[in-house]
Amino acid sequence: ESFRKSEEAVRQAHAELEKKVEERTKDVAMTNETLQLEIIERRRAEEALQKVYGELEQRVEGRTMELRQSRDYLDKIINSVADPIFIKDEQHRWVLLNEANVRLFGVTRDKLIGKSDYDFFPKEEADVFWEKDDLVFRTGQENINEENFTDAAGVLNIIMTKKTLYTDIQGEKFIVGIIRDITERKRAEEALRKSAEEIRDLYNNAPCGYHSVDKDGVFVAIN
Repeated sequence: ESFRKSEEAVRQAHAELEKKVEERTKDVAMTNETLQLEIIERRRAEEALQKVYGELEQRVEGRTMELRQSRDYLDKIINSVADPIFIKDEQHRWVLLNEANVRLFGVTRDKLIGKSDYDFFPKEEADVFWEKDDLVFRTGQENINEENFTDAAGVLNIIMTKKTLYTDIQGEKFIVGIIRDITERKRAEEALRKSAEEIRDLYNNAPCGYHSVDKDGVFVAIN
């Protein structure tokens, strides 16, 4: 009797153990299935993310190419302009110059970019340039001014500079300047003035009398 009870107890314990093993096996299988699903979903998410990254990189690359092409296009346009053009930031540093400006200054572009007037011109000239820059930055109004500037060869030039304000989408302000070299015109005007003075002196100091009349016979000049 005692032996049968022991066998029954063993069978019952074995049955309970098998049940627990079966339940545990089911739990493990479910857990494994869940893990497999999570792995699949993670792979899908990673693949989707990689696709997004790939598309983003293509867009960035395409946008970078567009910006580069736009910058090249802008450079070609401003370099085709005969008058010198420059752009300065709020620290008065040159951030862009066209070929005509580089030739006028007589200094290579790489030495000009990031520098200011005081790095190249006499103080009295740079003072005027900065004064007009600040006026445009402060008022936002266009400024046109006749100025002297000494180039790299030490030659004094006379220029007419037109400055306007540009504000970008980040709110940063820039001076856009266009220069017209009027040195030759000023020399011609001065030569004409001196010639007129010489003729007037000859007329007024002539040893004999001269006079001029208009079409109505009215005297307009007498020496």
